Amino acid sequence: MEQDFNFNYRKLAGTAKFSSFVENICILFFCLMYILAVNWALKPDYMNGELVVSSYEKSYSILRMIACLGIVILVKEITYALVSNRDSVSYYIIRALYFLYEIPLILSYCLFDHENFFTFFVSEVAYWICICLALRFMSKLYRSAEKPKKIQMPKSFVRLCILAVVVAGIAYCIRAVGGVTVSFSLSGIYRIRAMYKENASDVVTFLKSAAGGYICPCMIAYYCAKKRWVFAGAACVLQCFCFLLARDKVYLFILPLAIAVGFFSSLIKEKFEKCLNAGYLCYGAGLFLAAVNIKRTLIMELLTRRMMVVPTYLNYVYYDFFTKNEPIWWRQDTFLVDKLFVPVYQQSVPLQISEVYFNKLEGNPNAGMFAEAFSRCGFFGIIIYPVLLAVLFLLIDHCYRDSGSAVKVLLGICVAVAVSNDVITSTSFVITMVLVLLASRFFRKNVESEPVLETAEMVEA
Repeated sequence: MEQDFNFNYRKLAGTAKFSSFVENICILFFCLMYILAVNWALKPDYMNGELVVSSYEKSYSILRMIACLGIVILVKEITYALVSNRDSVSYYIIRALYFLYEIPLILSYCLFDHENFFTFFVSEVAYWICICLALRFMSKLYRSAEKPKKIQMPKSFVRLCILAVVVAGIAYCIRAVGGVTVSFSLSGIYRIRAMYKENASDVVTFLKSAAGGYICPCMIAYYCAKKRWVFAGAACVLQCFCFLLARDKVYLFILPLAIAVGFFSSLIKEKFEKCLNAGYLCYGAGLFLAAVNIKRTLIMELLTRRMMVVPTYLNYVYYDFFTKNEPIWWRQDTFLVDKLFVPVYQQSVPLQISEVYFNKLEGNPNAGMFAEAFSRCGFFGIIIYPVLLAVLFLLIDHCYRDSGSAVKVLLGICVAVAVSNDVITSTSFVITMVLVLLASRFFRKNVESEPVLETAEMVEA
């Protein structure tokens, strides 16, 4: 019996090592294609009237590239060792952030060369590891907490109420901005977006962000996983209206992704690692084809440039600015707190960045993650903000703990995109997250067969 156990253990260990080796090969392939694409085909600028990055200097060397590839794998091993609970949304958030945020930022060291870039690089890697450590240790505190109390409430009634609120909220947004033009063309989107900003109130912005960025995509994945196509189609229509309000391209990109995650939910749940490896390979192949053709394709413009290269550069810009200027210490652009103190700067931080680095007096180069941490409290942010992110991720875990795998995967991607581009302490993000957490009751598994509804408690830090 003991021999059989030892044999099975060695077999499982060998399978795990082989799986990790295959994943490393897929990641390295993607990294090489990313480097190739950025060097050959991608001009690092904001297109269509946005900010122009004129100081983007490329510094490519074989030695730096090898070092960066090694660090990518090392950080991956540390990340996966610290965050390994596949039954949580935070697991998928970290996986998505590693792909969309951390890999491009590590590879930036072999692609671009600026003043203080090495110290920025080291500080950011330390910040990422602190996020994983904070999430690891705080998740243990969460698991040791008492289970929430149960309140009797009909599930179908809760779901109907949430759906009615979402529909009414989108209808209110459309009416508040004076209607929408049904066109999915990406030309002229910045003119339409400027008109939206003039007409939209804060309430409209909060509702649109919650519905288009999180709730509607999760509804699409939820109903596709359950093969309830009529409801899935209705959720797709709601998502399209969210896009038409302000022409946010990410809302249009999330739509096919939500359908795919829902449709292949059982495959993703059982073979997540293999699906992830296939994603690395397919994305890398797409980058290679785009680089060879040297054309501005969707994979280069929306995915690579806007979601990877630009946030990486903005993180460095924020770091460089706040090494030479005073951090704002939450006295600006912070939920409730900014009302109590005199702001450090007369202009908002994005406008300051736009004026100093992009030679423009208008623009909104927002950045999240390390950029937010360093702009708020300097090097102390490397310790403070990982704790704040861990609390946020565990709150999402708690509220969506009973959701299906499709909702968890898609919500993880949506949150990863949001925190890498937005300020998590801003009024807009905080209220949007509150709405998303309240909507979690919609996505419970086996709703019809469960007699009670659980309340969401705050997780103590």
